[in-house]
Amino acid sequence: MVDTCDLRTPPGLRDRRALLVGRGALNRRIELADLGIDDVEVEDSGVDLGFAYSKTDKAGKGESTFIPADPGDPRYDPVAAVRDWLNRLHRMRVYDGPLMGALTSKGRLQNRAAATTRGDYVTGDALNDWGQ
Repeated sequence: MVDTCDLRTPPGLRDRRALLVGRGALNRRIELADLGIDDVEVEDSGVDLGFAYSKTDKAGKGESTFIPADPGDPRYDPVAAVRDWLNRLHRMRVYDGPLMGALTSKGRLQNRAAATTRGDYVTGDALNDWGQ
C-alpha cells in the first residue's frame, strides 16, 4: 500500500505516514486520529507517540508507543514518513493541532470549522477510508 502513495503530494505523504505509523503502533484508528502534533516525538532511533487516553487506559494515565526506525528502504521508514509529513505541515504553516489532517483534492488542509464536533480532528472512519 505504501508503494501506491504519491510522495510528491500532501495526501501521499499523509497516507504513507498513516500507514507506517498505524502498522508500527498497532493502536486503534480513533487513537491515531486523536494524535496531535505535540504528541509525537521523532528521533533517529524511532517515533514515540504519546496517547493521553485510550480504550484500554481506563484510569487516563496516558500511554506511550515507540515505533523503531527501519534502516532499510527509507520509503518504509516510519521516522522518514513522520518527518516528511511534519515538514509538509510546516510548509503549510501548521505547527500544532491534529497530526492527521483532512485534505482537499488539491492537497490543502480542509476548513473543518463546521465539519463535526471533532473540529480539526478526523474520525477513525476517515482514516479507514484513506486506505481504500
